[in-house]
Amino acid sequence: MSIVDAQIRTVSCNTCGQTATFEVKDQKAIEESPWLKNVRIIQVPSSGRNFAYCSDQCEIGGITANNHNIPEEKKIVDVPEGQSTAAIQIAANAAKQAENATRAIKDGKPAKLQVVPR
Repeated sequence: MSIVDAQIRTVSCNTCGQTATFEVKDQKAIEESPWLKNVRIIQVPSSGRNFAYCSDQCEIGGITANNHNIPEEKKIVDVPEGQSTAAIQIAANAAKQAENATRAIKDGKPAKLQVVPR
């Protein structure tokens, strides 16, 4: 008998745990497990994680469980006193005005814009 190489794949839903193990070239596996036709694969490149979901409901369950986002560390920032505090306040006001102007433009309302050279 000659050498036969076979590639076996296991696909599991990350939410409900539904699993299918099959040979990659075998088309009967899809007939036996029709959910394999619509498997959703979510890849998170920053962490190298992969998620598989068998249906829309399971994918929504994974999203609402916040599986896709990596929790960020809370950062405590010391606010300097004196002139720096005033500069921070001016920058915050400018950002707020820019946000309000952008919202007004998107809503079709008039807005004042100021072009500042860099």
